[in-house]
Amino acid sequence: MKIKHSLCLILACSTLVACGGGGSSSSSGPTAPAPDVEERELVLEFSDAPLEPTVFNIAAGTGNPEDHFSPNETISITWKMDVYYDDQSVPEFNESFPYTASVYLSEDGVFQQEDDLELFSISCMWPSGSDYACGQFASFDCDYAPGNQNVISCSSIPIGRANGINDLTVDTSTFLNMIPKSADVLYVACLDEEPNKCTTFTGSLQLN
Repeated sequence: MKIKHSLCLILACSTLVACGGGGSSSSSGPTAPAPDVEERELVLEFSDAPLEPTVFNIAAGTGNPEDHFSPNETISITWKMDVYYDDQSVPEFNESFPYTASVYLSEDGVFQQEDDLELFSISCMWPSGSDYACGQFASFDCDYAPGNQNVISCSSIPIGRANGINDLTVDTSTFLNMIPKSADVLYVACLDEEPNKCTTFTGSLQLN
């Protein structure tokens, strides 16, 4: 009888082990999904000094202000654009971002499209593109009152790019209601894919 009792006990224990009984289980179920990582925000802004947007007169003589211009002189305009993420990381080498930049003359430094004089608007590609005159760096020459006409005519440098501008001419008759006239230069740039994400800068010049 003892032998029979022992065999029954062994069979019972084997059944419990096979069915997972006789104790707590340590097996785990599906793992919880990882929390969403917050997306980085792209930042577009004009560079700080010494590479901030500038206007200057190459023909300015010694002692003459570089931001004063007389008829038949050239208004040179430059800027550098910075693009990075809000966690201070930089884009990958194969990332590029199209943006549109515009330059205006303003009487009060407040952007009012109906009152300001737009010198030009141009399609740009950061950091650069072979078809773009405007990229991470941008340079323009604007002829002020050539032949004493009431116009300003601008071209992007280098010339000949598909997305550049060449002798884009605007009439200054309404804006130049007095001579000499001091004006603010407004720079506005916005990402093409996020048109509400813009950056601005204000400079100044005097037209004689």
